[in-house]
Amino acid sequence: KNKYTTDDGSLYISERSDCFQRIIASTNRELTLFAHAGPSEQAPVVMRMYKPYHLQGCCFCRPKMVVDLPDGSNIGRVEDPCRCCMIDQEIFDDRDMLKFKVNGSLCQCGACCPLCADFDFEVTDNVGMPVGSITKPKLSCKECCFKTNSFTLDYPKQATMDDKRLLTAATMLLDLQYFEQNKNQH
Repeated sequence: KNKYTTDDGSLYISERSDCFQRIIASTNRELTLFAHAGPSEQAPVVMRMYKPYHLQGCCFCRPKMVVDLPDGSNIGRVEDPCRCCMIDQEIFDDRDMLKFKVNGSLCQCGACCPLCADFDFEVTDNVGMPVGSITKPKLSCKECCFKTNSFTLDYPKQATMDDKRLLTAATMLLDLQYFEQNKNQH
């Protein structure tokens, strides 16, 4: 099971998933991530991210993540459409309106040599204007030794709390689908 924390300890994310799926389905597994407002699982849950089972390498049954508040009210969803030579995501609000896109080319140094360069993703608004970024910094010694991943998320300046929740979920989906290490050792 995965666990995530922010550098300042303000957010802790825990995973709930089936043991059998973690072993057999690896990154395709169904899971729920719970974001806690604090440094541990004992802190109150502020967001739930549900990822159904999917087939990552196929043109159908693509990865997605549904984002809810603890009371069950929907915030929106993140979808990972099928594209060639790029990683992209579409982020929709609770009214199914496109809010953001996240795009990252596979033709960058960070994709080929993660020890040497960052892997950059551009966050654009619904009309294609750049408004933020997600960066997977080049691997550090800590990440290599302990098989962890780090991301830097630059939120849009006018982002609402729900926008930030959706972009955090997009970052989690990027990590789970494209950067999770030890894919068969959960």
